[in-house]
Amino acid sequence: MLEKSLKNANILIVDDQEANIDLLTGFLKKKGYFYLRNTTDARQTTSLVNESQPDLILLDLMMPHMDGFQVMEQLKPLIPSGAFLPILVLTADFTSEVKLRALAGGATDFLTKPLDLTEVDLRIKNLLEARYMHLQLQNQNQRLEEQVQARTAQLRESEERNRAMLEAIPDLIFRFDSQNRYIDYHAGNLEDLFVPADRFMGKKIGEILPADVANVLTQASNNVLKTGLKFSHEYTLNMHGKPQEFEARIVPCGEKEVLSLVRNITEKKRQENLLKALNRASLVLQQSMTHKESFNKIQEVFNSLNFTAIVWNFADNKTVLVPRYMGYSAALLKAAFNISGVKPKPYKIPIEKIPLYQKVVYQQETCFNENPVDELELLLPDSVKKFAKLIAKLLDLQKMIVAPMVVNGEVVHVFSVQAPDLHQEDIPLVTSFASMLSAVWYKMELFEMAQKEIVERLKAEEQIRQQLQRLSALREIDQAISGSVNLNLTLNSILIHVIGQLKVDAASVLTLNLQTMNLEFSAGRGFRSKAIERSRLRLNEGHAGRAAYEKKIVHIPDLREKPEEFLRKDLLSGEELVSYFAAPLIAKGKVSGVLEVFHRSRFEPNQEGLDYFEILAG
Repeated sequence: MLEKSLKNANILIVDDQEANIDLLTGFLKKKGYFYLRNTTDARQTTSLVNESQPDLILLDLMMPHMDGFQVMEQLKPLIPSGAFLPILVLTADFTSEVKLRALAGGATDFLTKPLDLTEVDLRIKNLLEARYMHLQLQNQNQRLEEQVQARTAQLRESEERNRAMLEAIPDLIFRFDSQNRYIDYHAGNLEDLFVPADRFMGKKIGEILPADVANVLTQASNNVLKTGLKFSHEYTLNMHGKPQEFEARIVPCGEKEVLSLVRNITEKKRQENLLKALNRASLVLQQSMTHKESFNKIQEVFNSLNFTAIVWNFADNKTVLVPRYMGYSAALLKAAFNISGVKPKPYKIPIEKIPLYQKVVYQQETCFNENPVDELELLLPDSVKKFAKLIAKLLDLQKMIVAPMVVNGEVVHVFSVQAPDLHQEDIPLVTSFASMLSAVWYKMELFEMAQKEIVERLKAEEQIRQQLQRLSALREIDQAISGSVNLNLTLNSILIHVIGQLKVDAASVLTLNLQTMNLEFSAGRGFRSKAIERSRLRLNEGHAGRAAYEKKIVHIPDLREKPEEFLRKDLLSGEELVSYFAAPLIAKGKVSGVLEVFHRSRFEPNQEGLDYFEILAG
């Protein structure tokens, strides 16, 4: 399916050379690409883009009338925000300056002229695959956005419908006379009564309710009697050991009475707060770049609801769950695990042991648990099972909702939220949020993969460039050696390339005087003074002498650590040299001298650099 989609791609070729267009068109047709457009006049590019809506543009940089840089500048307004239209630049000038300028102008990749058709095929295929994946991701994002909007609209419609039903059938109805005395009532739920009926009937509002609430309702009743206008008020009453939210609607009932329609809105408020919190969490989720960052921001939002979130990963061939991110504070976790004797890192949930997690993982169901202590007892060692309730209380494990995080039909993580005030009715909201979280995390993973691929490709290109430079340098050194009878010129040529290719600060060559068997200075570059020219060492004396005597590279990472071992430290005072390398110069199996390199900061080359250094010395 992907291969067929790629072959149906629209490709636009812009090159002022007809031969190049013929070459590319013929090659691409042989490869199965038939939707091809081309022009030798760069000025026609924008109109062709508008007309053909290409999936890929092959663009020559150097053209008359308008070069490739100008073309890319004109294309920018035509590419919608967030869209990915790859531009494959064709150029014979592949300098860093041109490359950087092209990348800044909108280029996606490069082909060097003369063209290698195998490379042309691979790069076109890679760019078309990237565009295809980008379009797929855009479509998925659009579908997810539509699903979220549809779900939000459904929730809003459900909330409005519930509100209308509650307004039509209020939980409590009270009838007051002109003196604000209770003269009648109806209770749909007796639990919503602040005191039993026999205690409030015939009494005034101020004799039953707390003063702050009673004052507002009494004044409201008087105003309703005078004006005939209805009045609404929300208030809180402490009932059954916890606060309850109520809404009172007061309307006239004849000339001397009023009706107060009261309903308990505690659950409505809780649902509103939960929905607002999940919406806030969704917003911060979209603004995060990594899984960890997004989880921390989500937990910050959940803290306002006294919720604690956990994301679980699979382990041991998907037979157990291990915590990846936990919303509990470090101090709280430490206290809980000190009691249980179970450390957080190896803490595991065996899926087969817990029916709730089997449903979540295998049936992709979101589950509500009113008593997590039961599951906790199954997980704890026998010796500490008796502490299950204590640990649950410490971690506030009163109620829990566990939801699967599904990507492409497969459960990839498990999301759970713990709180004292969770209900079965919260399952849809938590399920939707877990679905959104998994989708956003999946996008993050795709983005990270794309970034990694780009970095790896750039690293590979840089490595190839460096290798080519070093090969070129070796060829120049070889030409200098074979084409010159002047030893000083030859040595200076070698040192120029040593400093340039190895990125060191200074280098010198000591040659072996066969009469005295001393190593004597012959050439040097990068030194601040000429003191190095007085260098004279016997074989096996100092670092350079040891390199010559033992016929191997000597590396001193930091000359400052054992300065007494560097016999020429007085000659090089003020040079501020730190790292040191010495390699024997060997010709026909015999040592002819030593190549030294210095760095003014600590320098640890890779193996490739050491190999190149050894080649230079040889």
